[in-house]
Amino acid sequence: MSRGERQGLALSMVLMWNPKVLLLDEPSAGLAPKAAKEIIARLDKIQAAFQVEMVCMVEHNLKLALKWATKIILLVQGRVVLVSNSPNL
Repeated sequence: MSRGERQGLALSMVLMWNPKVLLLDEPSAGLAPKAAKEIIARLDKIQAAFQVEMVCMVEHNLKLALKWATKIILLVQGRVVLVSNSPNL
């Protein structure tokens, strides 16, 4: 299985428990750009279908994070430099 397929399988397994909140840590880490976009698209569908809240602890791909997040906290060298409720900053 590719890393993207493993990520999808892991999400599917977690959703069997009908969680209220998903805590994600770097959901696109180590994925090819196409696979990262696919995972983010799946997360959007999951959020709508299961009415689950999602918290992403870290995401290094700012472009993907801006498309998906409802709140951005940007850190530079461990210091908060920006907090925005707008996904488009």
